[in-house]
Amino acid sequence: MQKCMLFQVPTLYSKADDPTACEHIGYMLDGGKLYGRCQVDGVELTSCYVANVATPQYENDYTYTAGNNGCLLDECNMFEYNGVKSYFISPNYPYVPACLRGTVSTIYGFTPDIRA
Repeated sequence: MQKCMLFQVPTLYSKADDPTACEHIGYMLDGGKLYGRCQVDGVELTSCYVANVATPQYENDYTYTAGNNGCLLDECNMFEYNGVKSYFISPNYPYVPACLRGTVSTIYGFTPDIRA
């Protein structure tokens, strides 16, 4: 069982923690865009995971429940934004994308040397 980790964006790093900014902050390993917290039509995008226990501590203490309380993100914290399916940081568990929808890309130029 993996323990849940709380995610927080450093305040001076960017506006990724400001849902009104909907800042594009990077790319996931499958090439999908990653945004910070985001509002769409005045409503913040939230995760659809629901706690199964009173005091959740582990990943399996949550269950994905589509449409719960008006949430719009899928199991991987994705949503179609500006016509493109993208990943989002959410204000609730799992906070950061929990999985990838596309095929993992091969990254060239950033792989450290293999040392014995």
